[in-house]
Amino acid sequence: MMMNLKNGGKSEKKCLNSNSLKVKALFALSILLFACPLVFSQENGSDADSQESVSASAENISENETEEKNDKKRKFDPVLQQSYWECEKYDFKKGLVHVYLDRTSGTFGLSAIADDESETPVLSAVDRFSKSFTVLALNGKTYNLADSGSVNRSVRRFADENCGQISYIIKNKIQVVVDFSLEASRADSEVDSLVMTFRVFNLSGRNEKISLYSLFDTVLGEGFSSVMSTATGYKISSEKQYFANELRTEKYLVSRNDRTSLQLVFYDEDVLLPAIVSVAGYDLLAKNPWKYSCVENRGFHSVNRHADSAVLVNWGNFTLLNGKDYSFKTRLTVGVDGRNPSGIRNSDYVQAEEPIAVESEPFEKESEENEKKVSSPVVQNQENVDTQKSKVQNAEEKNEAVETEPKKEVDFIVPSIKDYQLDPDYIQGLIDRINVLQSDPDNVDTSEIKRLNAELDAILEKIRQQK
Repeated sequence: MMMNLKNGGKSEKKCLNSNSLKVKALFALSILLFACPLVFSQENGSDADSQESVSASAENISENETEEKNDKKRKFDPVLQQSYWECEKYDFKKGLVHVYLDRTSGTFGLSAIADDESETPVLSAVDRFSKSFTVLALNGKTYNLADSGSVNRSVRRFADENCGQISYIIKNKIQVVVDFSLEASRADSEVDSLVMTFRVFNLSGRNEKISLYSLFDTVLGEGFSSVMSTATGYKISSEKQYFANELRTEKYLVSRNDRTSLQLVFYDEDVLLPAIVSVAGYDLLAKNPWKYSCVENRGFHSVNRHADSAVLVNWGNFTLLNGKDYSFKTRLTVGVDGRNPSGIRNSDYVQAEEPIAVESEPFEKESEENEKKVSSPVVQNQENVDTQKSKVQNAEEKNEAVETEPKKEVDFIVPSIKDYQLDPDYIQGLIDRINVLQSDPDNVDTSEIKRLNAELDAILEKIRQQK
């Protein structure tokens, strides 16, 4: 009996030990199973970080590649000394204005943006805006810059997203560049204007006689009793033609419907006064814009439309000297939600001279080398004044020497100098105009030179007073 009890005790101890080992094994296994997910999770986290890092690196590489591709696509215009990106189409907008440039049609479109962000075309959008275009007459031969086969067209964009450009090149003859930029018509207004800057470069190797005409296919006033109005309130309901002296009073044309309006500004301090502005049916104007003559009281009806009016602007004739360029601006201002456009910046503006575009010589630019030598444009102009005046005086002396009767002296009253006249480009323009006038001593207009000199003296005196 005792032996059995002892053996039974040993057996129980073995069972206890065995059970204890099983518990420990199970405990260790549970710890292992619990720890594995944590390790797995950490490894996954590390992989995710690694993937994010790889993704970021790939993104940076992609951006760099895009920049490199853009740099490769960047072109350079040796005439303008300007880099650009060439586009098939390009549009940009700000404030109330949206502009579209199209290489295929060779022209531009313009829309007004209302407060609710809806857009209304203010020039015809038919056929990719092809109904508004510019015509160049070169020594009697005409080129429609938008569709002539002799013209190489390109749409260009720049780093500044609020501007664009269309270049028209007639090989070995002329390059016409139109810069499109968005501006506020006044300091206290939002962006409401498209400013078009025309630049003409003579590449032919000889002096050229040039005329420019711009056709704007307006759409807003059609269907109303009058299609346009002027600054004096005159309402245009049939063909009408204005010459430069009349535009000084009428100032602009406005095309409008119930909510939207377009103002074409012709007489203001920073735009060129055209030689002639014609309002007539589109088909008639588009057929021969370089020799159109209005028929008073004729309506705007065409074969395709009941009323299809347009505006033809004759920028005048000028002689462009070999290797020189000539530039001018015009402004188109929009009004939305029933508000009137306010494109006139200076309602008291009075032009002191005849428009430069009418049978006159172009401004002659300083060479690029001379511009680089002078750090300040204002200083450059002041340094040139004495030289130019000396040339003018010599020309006057030569002219007076052959006169049989002395000319009557004229006292020129110069109006108070405006801020825009202090601009270096404006001052340089005066100097260049004097230079052109005195380049032919036998036919020099001494009274015009004296008037320009009087204005130049007044400007320089104001600059000295401000220092």
